[in-house]
Amino acid sequence: MLMGQVRVIFNEPQQIGAVTLREMTVDADRLVLLANGEVTLDVATATVRTVDGGAAERTARMRSANRNHGRAWSAYEEIELARLWDSKSTAELAAHFGRSRGAITSAARRLKLPERATGSTVTRQDG
Repeated sequence: MLMGQVRVIFNEPQQIGAVTLREMTVDADRLVLLANGEVTLDVATATVRTVDGGAAERTARMRSANRNHGRAWSAYEEIELARLWDSKSTAELAAHFGRSRGAITSAARRLKLPERATGSTVTRQDG
């Protein structure tokens, strides 16, 4: 039987025997997942590339850093982005809107805002 390795990263330290682990890698023949005591997946470990917490985990992680991650832009936010586009950096806009820099540039493209030169900085005029 083809043996595979599985790396497990725990949400919090786990006490296994006399050892406390945050992560571990094990050699295993099969990966078996249970839900309510019933087998929901039983496959050869060598056929598995990644097991993760899925979209809900990623969304929660991204929202902890960007409060509006994954949420649709409101008409007000789009108007505000267009208004601030020439006077704020992408990082400043990301902080202002609670979104990632990628979300800011994606929204700017969708709204057809003027493209910025790569590596450019925003020049502010006090007035």
